[in-house]
Amino acid sequence: MAFDPNRPIFISDTTTQNWGNIKGQQILTARSEERRGRNYELGIELLAQINNLINKWAQLKILVDAKASAVVQAQIQTPLDLFDEAGLAVRLRAVLEAAVAVGLSMNITMGQLAEMLKAKPQGRGLSGQLLEILLNETQLEGALFGQYAVGFMAYANFVTVGSLHKNENFPEPAFQFLYEVGMGFIVGGGYRSYIHVAMPHPRRLVELFSNKLIDGIIGKAIASQRDQAIMLGAMLRIGILVSYEISDQLSSEISINTDEIARKVVTIVWRQLQRVVFLQMGLFFRNQVVSLLNRSGLPSDQTAPVLRSLQDIQPLQFPSYSSEMFTSVTHLASSIQEEAKKQDMLAAVSALWAAAYFITSTSQDTGGISFPEFSGALPTQFSLEVRHWINTSLNRDKDASLTQKDLLRFLLDKPVASALQGAENISDIGKIVGPTIGSDAQQGIQRLFSTQAELTSTGGFRTVLSTMSRPFDDYVDREISGRSEAISNVLFDEPEIVVLFQRGLVPGIQIVSDILLPEVAKGFQNYDRKTMQEMLSGALLTMLGRSVVYVMGTLTSVVNTRIENILRDAARNVTSVLKPLGVQDIVRKPLEEAVKIIADQLAPLPANVQNQLFERAANLVSPIEGNAVEYANRLKNDVKYMPQLDEIEGIAKLLLQHLSGNMINFAVKLIPALFQALIDELLEKIEQLLGELNKILDTFVEIIKNIVTKKILDQLVGPFLELAKNSAEVLSFNIFDLIGAGQVKAAFFKALDGAVRSAVERDILPIILLPVNALKLDPRKIVDTFRGVSDLSFDTFDRLFTNQIFEQIETQLSKALRMKRIGLDLEVPVSFSVPLPWPLGEQSISHTFRLADLVMPSSQVLNLIMKVIRDNFRFAQHDNQFSLLVRLIQQVLTFQDRINQLQQEKLQALQKYSS
Repeated sequence: MAFDPNRPIFISDTTTQNWGNIKGQQILTARSEERRGRNYELGIELLAQINNLINKWAQLKILVDAKASAVVQAQIQTPLDLFDEAGLAVRLRAVLEAAVAVGLSMNITMGQLAEMLKAKPQGRGLSGQLLEILLNETQLEGALFGQYAVGFMAYANFVTVGSLHKNENFPEPAFQFLYEVGMGFIVGGGYRSYIHVAMPHPRRLVELFSNKLIDGIIGKAIASQRDQAIMLGAMLRIGILVSYEISDQLSSEISINTDEIARKVVTIVWRQLQRVVFLQMGLFFRNQVVSLLNRSGLPSDQTAPVLRSLQDIQPLQFPSYSSEMFTSVTHLASSIQEEAKKQDMLAAVSALWAAAYFITSTSQDTGGISFPEFSGALPTQFSLEVRHWINTSLNRDKDASLTQKDLLRFLLDKPVASALQGAENISDIGKIVGPTIGSDAQQGIQRLFSTQAELTSTGGFRTVLSTMSRPFDDYVDREISGRSEAISNVLFDEPEIVVLFQRGLVPGIQIVSDILLPEVAKGFQNYDRKTMQEMLSGALLTMLGRSVVYVMGTLTSVVNTRIENILRDAARNVTSVLKPLGVQDIVRKPLEEAVKIIADQLAPLPANVQNQLFERAANLVSPIEGNAVEYANRLKNDVKYMPQLDEIEGIAKLLLQHLSGNMINFAVKLIPALFQALIDELLEKIEQLLGELNKILDTFVEIIKNIVTKKILDQLVGPFLELAKNSAEVLSFNIFDLIGAGQVKAAFFKALDGAVRSAVERDILPIILLPVNALKLDPRKIVDTFRGVSDLSFDTFDRLFTNQIFEQIETQLSKALRMKRIGLDLEVPVSFSVPLPWPLGEQSISHTFRLADLVMPSSQVLNLIMKVIRDNFRFAQHDNQFSLLVRLIQQVLTFQDRINQLQQEKLQALQKYSS
């Protein structure tokens, strides 16, 4: 499939849904069978600590009806059947009755992932090429979910499983990865990262992957051990292809068809050994042609270019039989003058041509499982000289057209006899196949190219396997197992490839040779289907699984670096999940705080923990370590046997430690938010009650304002009049000779009362009414007045209530009036009628007397105002408000007492849950 570097990996689904319905749930549910799994006991202390904390948490009954969801046991599994389920699963689960999920956004493309992989040690060299194949041949899709929950919980799950077959948990061949973590102290949450690696064409993936891996290993080994490396490649391919094809058949059929399995095994073995024979003959006759050319007597300027081309031939890149090089060699052979040398050269060149043809045709073979048949015409005929030689060797008309069958007859006669003397691999193959007919090596090689009918004429494929099983196994023990360390040494610069070789490829062929071949021959007498599939899966799981783990680890590292900010952003949208979660708005702020704490503390794995998790995961998907046969027997004898047990226990411990190490901090940080939610709700209710109380107080304030407005003027005039009279004592009333002082004084005092009233109303009253109009009663102080009062009879309430009102008013007015000048500069206009001598008559005269600094102390003014209020305001006149006021005040006091109680409970909870 085409690799699209711009394709995003994570697909965000922003809908709110039940946590149990989101992607990845099917692999999170532990299977009931105990095969390759157990309830985790080595972490019993940490599990007990977590359980004890959760049960201790559940004693806090506040906010909502939150139930404890204890982690009763942790389950670990290492399923090994890659055609059912293989990988690893560490499940520290919590069943959540109230939990919802919301999709989170995560932006990373396939191209970015590829670049990140290249930057890692495993992303370079041959292992990097394997990762490229994986990315090209799979379809990655990720999902990231945030969790919001109500309950007491602590959980973490780390699962990497895969199947090359469709089944209940895998609707398509795929690897699946899931990591999730969460915590809840009444409210809480977490997140899940899920990655699905679909394998649309698993057979092709296995072939491409194994070919690249095996060719890479051979390419490094060829320099020092060419022939052994070529045979090694064939054997390793047999191990992989047989493991895949037989596992595929075993998982697809209801009953085991042993004969068909035998046919497939023989077919795969035959195809691989035939390729080795052709390649070794090609290399053998290439060397022979080079030697003959050097002794041909032809001019060096003619032979040198051809010799270079021949010597440059690489075993894994053998030129096509139609290459111009072979035509040039044939022409040179025809140019040799000495007849004997010419005949030898034509014999060698003809064998080289024929071998090259079959090398080309078999290298294009896709690795199918049909029995190889060499028949049919050639795409193009060989050169005339070669055709003549081959036909003559076959006692045919030299000009007859050659077919594949003709070429094979030719090669299997004198050329193979010659090659057996100089090509050790061909001799080894002859020894492996020879016992099927009880004959020598050459007849064994010829037997390798029999038709299916000829091969099974004396028995079926099971018989073939039975007779060849021992020599095949002897070769594997001697040349593969015995040389594996030496071959590993040439791979020293790529440690990942060493692991794939030692723990995947070599055990794969060992299990095929030591167990599968004799077991198929016997009709599966000693191994059940499931165990056989587990054994055969080891090489495939190691080969593919490690690369998958590196991809998962790289994606997880990106998630890990971003998850804190992602969850913090998600915390802002808590309101949208309250209704689906089935809770009231009271949990919004604590839930938001819980998500923030998780984002800060629990979600980002420490880098060293993450590295350890995936290092251990890579080892877990490389289950075979040490002797492969002993491994297989342990699988057979103990269904609970878990390869790499220490690794999966290590993962479980890391997760348990991560959980237990954060639980106390999580609780202590969340407790204030939980209690504050209750307090905030009570405060909101108090504010509502105080609002109602305030409306009643406002009506009383308006009444008091009206009283003051109407009555304060009369109370002020008298004192200011007294001030004016006192100030008038210093006035001189002898202002006119015509009028007596007594008469003027009498007129002054007669006008003084009106002048004072007018001046007070004009200048003093606004100053006083301004703070009066600004009066505002504090309902909290009214409530505080009744704290601890048990007698709420009308008389008691009247006294306390009115006293508090008067106290607040007096306090406010005192502050308002203290800084003000409450005084008059008084003008008193006086008019007189003065009698004049006749004939002038009477004359009107006006005069204005001025009195300055008629100032009244603010305290005196305040006393006057308060006297007016006290003398005129009567609560009894408003007794219809009594019951309502009492109810409001009592409710506020009750809620305030509850808040104080919650504050104490919060301190107690912090102390209780901090250890």
